[in-house]
Amino acid sequence: MPGIKKEDIKISVTGDTLSIEGSSKEEKEEKEKKYFLKTFQSSSYSQSFNLPSLVNPNTVDAKFEDGVLTVTLPKAKESETKQIEIK
Repeated sequence: MPGIKKEDIKISVTGDTLSIEGSSKEEKEEKEKKYFLKTFQSSSYSQSFNLPSLVNPNTVDAKFEDGVLTVTLPKAKESETKQIEIK
């Protein structure tokens, strides 16, 4: 995600879906004797991924270094089977 700052990235996990959003805004000014030029540039990124299994959102870890976003998603513990006694 080059060009996007860490604070402009949002990551969320809902059920079995990982969503990543990012945006960047850039403003430039050039002042010369004969003219004044001001340019704006913005871009946004949004992607959702269906995960192969459920993830515990409390254990998700994300790192952003040199324009590379790394998201670690440990699997949630499988639900245990419990035998129910009939009375």
